[in-house]
Amino acid sequence: MKTSLHICLQAFFALIIWSQPALAGPMIGAALASGFKSFLINMIVSAITNKIFGKKNNTAASAAASGLLVNKQSNNEHIPVVYGKRRIGGTRTFITTTGGDSTVEGNQAGTNTLLMCLALCEGQMGNISQIFFNDTKIFDGTLAHEGTVDDSNDVATDYSGHFTIEYKDGRSTQTVSTLLKNAANDTVTGTEQWTNNHTLKGVAYLALKLPFNAEAYEGGVPTVTCVIDGKIIRDVANLSNTAAGADQNGADVLHDYLTNSVYGKGLADSDVNIASFQTAKTYLANSSRPKTNGVLSTQDSLIDNVEKILSASNGMLVYHNGEYKLKIKGNEASATRTFDTSNILTDVTVSLTDIKNRLNKITINFANSDSTTNFNDDVVIRSNSTYLTQDASRTLETTIDMPLITNKSKIETMGDYILDSTRDAMIITFESAHTQFGVEAGEIIKVTLDDYGFSNKQFRVLQTELTPENTISIVAQEYTQSIHI
Repeated sequence: MKTSLHICLQAFFALIIWSQPALAGPMIGAALASGFKSFLINMIVSAITNKIFGKKNNTAASAAASGLLVNKQSNNEHIPVVYGKRRIGGTRTFITTTGGDSTVEGNQAGTNTLLMCLALCEGQMGNISQIFFNDTKIFDGTLAHEGTVDDSNDVATDYSGHFTIEYKDGRSTQTVSTLLKNAANDTVTGTEQWTNNHTLKGVAYLALKLPFNAEAYEGGVPTVTCVIDGKIIRDVANLSNTAAGADQNGADVLHDYLTNSVYGKGLADSDVNIASFQTAKTYLANSSRPKTNGVLSTQDSLIDNVEKILSASNGMLVYHNGEYKLKIKGNEASATRTFDTSNILTDVTVSLTDIKNRLNKITINFANSDSTTNFNDDVVIRSNSTYLTQDASRTLETTIDMPLITNKSKIETMGDYILDSTRDAMIITFESAHTQFGVEAGEIIKVTLDDYGFSNKQFRVLQTELTPENTISIVAQEYTQSIHI
């Protein structure tokens, strides 16, 4: 090994490759059968550090989050995906009036009762526990598939007797809403506006019937929101079982998103290393670790949504040997192998953390579930006085959104972790003998190099690459066990 020290004062982050993963297998044979410059063996597909260290103010994401509690009106709006428990609005996909008496002067047929379909989210959901008209809670209980709510079980006198609501949970076998089918008929022509074909299979929605009342609806049609349990998804511990409700496990959530062909990546089960997801689920099941409760927009890119899921679990997705593996950046990882002068064959390049990528203050926007499950917009600000002193009292800050964590204490813990992570972000690059071919992205390794002052210093492998010289090029990031969650 050469002993010269190369220091680059810029950040070097994990390579993100998402498109055409199926080509990776054939490329191996082609590369080995002919001359090539180098071949990427495995890499971290997505890493939270890429987004966080960029210090971007997520104004677009903030705007999208603030739109969750409104009622849009559209017949082509993107329908979101909800994991865990969240309060959401919906899209008015159908509105009509009915029930008027044309024999009464000044009263036209179909004018005294408003009928509405409010599409909530993709896929089969759990139960609804609360419904709001504007900020008034009209229902507090358990509303299951095909259940109805009316004045017999409402909790708000303001609207008592002036609504009937039916819930369809989005299952693939659901039938037409009887409330809309029976009511949405033109009393003059007999035309059905909501037929047996309007099943909305795969979409959870509310069917609403609102008889006109000037006192109750003096402000117009109310904004309807509800607190809903998360999408029913497969349990990675046993794919024959399902998981739903609040606080869904990030391993289950990522597996669902990667394998779902409607709004996700549509991977086959054989493309996913289920054992790694099971290990990750066990780690995330600890009560001290964040759980997933939030909304993904189907309008956002696949890689953006994957990174949101990973950031909520402090995870990373690794592509290795034709499979996607989930690894959690936890505090229980141990080194798998050691590198020193006996198996490092080249110069070692050390990339230190640029001041532009360090933080001593972070602001996190999230939906706080503490206030009686209202999920109000909230902000957590975390700062570190020691880091501020190290940065010559210069505030280095950023603002991010965490749309899939609703627990304030978990947000605070995550904020502290992010600050710590930006301080320990050294990257090393070196080549090792081909005997180290099995080293895998996400693994923890130890490096001992006297010339660099490394004595069993721990790093997490980000990427490995086979070189033309039949050596293994390794890129790894500094790993400090104590800062991890």
